[in-house]
Amino acid sequence: MADSKRCKTCRKLRREYAAVTAAQVGLDGEMSAAVRSSDPERFQTNAIALEAAEAPSIAAREAIRDHEAKVHSAPES
Repeated sequence: MADSKRCKTCRKLRREYAAVTAAQVGLDGEMSAAVRSSDPERFQTNAIALEAAEAPSIAAREAIRDHEAKVHSAPES
């Protein structure tokens, strides 16, 4: 069983997930600002962007889960 802390693929997948998450947090902040501004167009634009950001986040989490299950899981007895 490979050590996930030293696995290059794990580190790469975690960096990708961190980048996607940071982008999503930024969009969330933009959405809060849009709500406070009472600008419906700004709100709609941010709502669309937030919805679009959800798919990459889910895909990144699934990629980590899949990799860990295939490469780092204990063999069944």
